[in-house]
Amino acid sequence: MIELLLSTSDELQQEHPTGTDFLGEITADNFITGDALASAVGLTAGDSENSNTPWLHFVLDDTELLIPKKPLRGNITWAALYNAGLVFGVDGPGAYPLASNVNQYRTVAIKGKLYLVRLLRGYNTLNMPAQASVVIMPVAASDQSEWNQLIYPVCNGTWASYSASDMQFTNSTGGQSWCQETVVVTPVQHLLRGISSYSDSVTRNDSTSVSYRAWRPVLERID
Repeated sequence: MIELLLSTSDELQQEHPTGTDFLGEITADNFITGDALASAVGLTAGDSENSNTPWLHFVLDDTELLIPKKPLRGNITWAALYNAGLVFGVDGPGAYPLASNVNQYRTVAIKGKLYLVRLLRGYNTLNMPAQASVVIMPVAASDQSEWNQLIYPVCNGTWASYSASDMQFTNSTGGQSWCQETVVVTPVQHLLRGISSYSDSVTRNDSTSVSYRAWRPVLERID
């Protein structure tokens, strides 16, 4: 765990908000930049992008979560994130580990508060059903993944009305966000969300690096 010495802000002074809600945006200057976060967790894979994007501040089932409005690193593989310990957010190798069996519990302290750094849950089960790897498919609104419970409401007008451009949902440079989920096929596939809208998804293998596959972490407050 690495302590980051950042400037103080009133934006994160509320102690452990409860319920499920969107609490607004926090600027990177008042929280952390993407480059500083990557440095803190030792992530060098991929290409930096949107380092100064704001953070969306949520509470889900009494747990405080912060998600960057746009992805922080493009041209990155699921395997690189797994090998940096940044996928599952558990003390151990995770439900569907790679052969490297890397512990998936990475934390960072920001302005005196401790956060677990992991990927969002993009589907309601970690082992999701197979879909054709070349097909972009929507995920039903009834799915109770973190992505659906948080990203849908800030895009569909429930909490906010961010556009695909605002959130950088695009099937081009740094636009598709890796999630935790695995499809157990040969070769193994992993889930990406935000392909061209908040509702769509695609699965790809864990080791192919292309510019539009990206790191959009969630920081889960645990102190």
